[in-house]
Amino acid sequence: MYYWPTLLALVSRAAPARVNSTLMGLCYIVMGLANLLIGRVGSFYEIMSPAGFWTLHAAIGAAGGLLVLLFGQKLSRLLEPC
Repeated sequence: MYYWPTLLALVSRAAPARVNSTLMGLCYIVMGLANLLIGRVGSFYEIMSPAGFWTLHAAIGAAGGLLVLLFGQKLSRLLEPC
């Protein structure tokens, strides 16, 4: 939650005017889905071994980093002000 105000400010300033409110709404949807996913992953804490649980967290972070590397430039071009 500490990054939430920063994320909303970034989206509101960086998004093109024609899609600004849509992207702000998308931020709220993503946060809701992320919280559902966090709860689901947290339920594995008692089922998995500690090493497996934290490896799962590392894999999720690595997958996010890989997506940024793959699609970061294309997304930054789409979000440039007109």
